[in-house]
Amino acid sequence: MFTLEQEEYRKEGIKWDFIDFGLDLDPTIELIERNMGVFAVMDEECIMPKATDLTFVTKLSTIHVGKHPKYSKPPAKSQLGPQPVHFQITHYAGVVGYNVDGWLDKNKDPLNENVVELFVKSKEPIFSKLFESPEVAVQAPGRRKKGGSFQTVAMIHKGAVEALLTTLRETTPHFIRCILPNMKKKSGVVEANLVLEQLKCNGVLEGMRIVRKGFPNRLMYQEFVQRYTILAPRSIPQGFMDGMKATEKLVEAMQLDENSYRMGHSKIFLRCGVIGYLEDLRDQRVKTVLIGFQTLARGWIARKRFRKLLDLRVGVLVAQRNTRQYFILRKWQWWRLFTKVKPLLSVSRQEEDLKEKEREMEEAKFSRKQPRGNWTRCRKSWTSLTARMAR
Repeated sequence: MFTLEQEEYRKEGIKWDFIDFGLDLDPTIELIERNMGVFAVMDEECIMPKATDLTFVTKLSTIHVGKHPKYSKPPAKSQLGPQPVHFQITHYAGVVGYNVDGWLDKNKDPLNENVVELFVKSKEPIFSKLFESPEVAVQAPGRRKKGGSFQTVAMIHKGAVEALLTTLRETTPHFIRCILPNMKKKSGVVEANLVLEQLKCNGVLEGMRIVRKGFPNRLMYQEFVQRYTILAPRSIPQGFMDGMKATEKLVEAMQLDENSYRMGHSKIFLRCGVIGYLEDLRDQRVKTVLIGFQTLARGWIARKRFRKLLDLRVGVLVAQRNTRQYFILRKWQWWRLFTKVKPLLSVSRQEEDLKEKEREMEEAKFSRKQPRGNWTRCRKSWTSLTARMAR
């Protein structure tokens, strides 16, 4: 993890002093599973007819003592007692001693094949699952196991690890590191030394060192510009612009410290805490924009309601004025006279309308005596007058 982190800095062209944490695990992995490693020597000893655990340790020491940096002999004191240490391997977490008593027998996994086959064919699902042949789950699809091949526990474990690594390479794994707070399994109890030891073994402390010295947060240029243009919208001119140049202008407008970021070939690398600072500024900016939009919307709604209230006020004033005039005029004698005379005025008007209609009828009769061409027009006029007289 630490090597890949720094390797990305080199690929992106960032000036970075390579930090050697001394945590390269390739030599340890090579000692365990490569040619003439622990697994290979153990499998070889399982085939030998007179091999024992002691011959296995002797062969390992002959091959690796003084030749491999991760393999060493244990101190004399640790070789005594009921559980002596036969050899040591330097792992990531530290030096680990191993006792090989019973390793060869456990590696052979001497189970009777007939018994295993019987359990596999059992009608109980749990038995058939527990005694399923391990090579069936490990071997790749489409490949058939060679007849009569001998599979040790080390071979099965190695195949399972290779299958797991293949899956990890094809996916994007995420890891959750679990910390055991105490060995007593009690809530609210934290053993500081135990937690610190786990943090060291898990690589959390080294990861924090890289985070503090390096640039843990990184974004593609286009993504950075798209997300943080709102902080300085006038810094980038309209039209197409290269992502790196646009990012440079945006960072300059935001006045970021030069030591807090680095510009790579395709990404911008940010130190720890810079992303949080930019996100806070962005949230404040978005909040300001939204408040301004809400202000305009609420102002428009309030003005619309106010205009409606003005119209209602004018209507109320008109209704009040007419009501006052009515109460004033209803007891006025001249108004009473006018209301009684008004129907008579309409009767006299009807007599004038009747005389007008009779005159129009006479004109229609006269027009009827005219040539045939006006007959249609006269007929329509006569029909209209007749209808009006009937009303």
